[in-house]
Amino acid sequence: METLITRLESAESGSPALSKEILMRLGWRWECIGCPGGGLWKDARQSFHGGPLPPVSEQVEAARNLIPNHLFIAAQQDAQAFWVVRCYLHPLGNLPDESEPLSMARARTLPLALCCAAIKLDSTQSLR
Repeated sequence: METLITRLESAESGSPALSKEILMRLGWRWECIGCPGGGLWKDARQSFHGGPLPPVSEQVEAARNLIPNHLFIAAQQDAQAFWVVRCYLHPLGNLPDESEPLSMARARTLPLALCCAAIKLDSTQSLR
């Protein structure tokens, strides 16, 4: 996992191969239904999706969908133009100043930062 996070943090941009690696790390699997040429992707929640893999490393909306909807996301660019993403359980206005995010990630693009945060969240949940 650490090498994937390191690659995401330093990558200039996303790619279909990188999206596939991210999704596989998050538990997505190919189900061969009516092969050859046909099949479905099963995500970590055991829901099926047809067609190509979502371009999570390339598109913000696809990457945002990797983070559970009940979490609140703060994203901003830092002084070096990297994106910093923090995930919280509560809206930011309701947090005490010392509250730690559930996940924090930094990358050159917003989709890659969101993917890093999703992987870090997934790894902390699997440790419980």
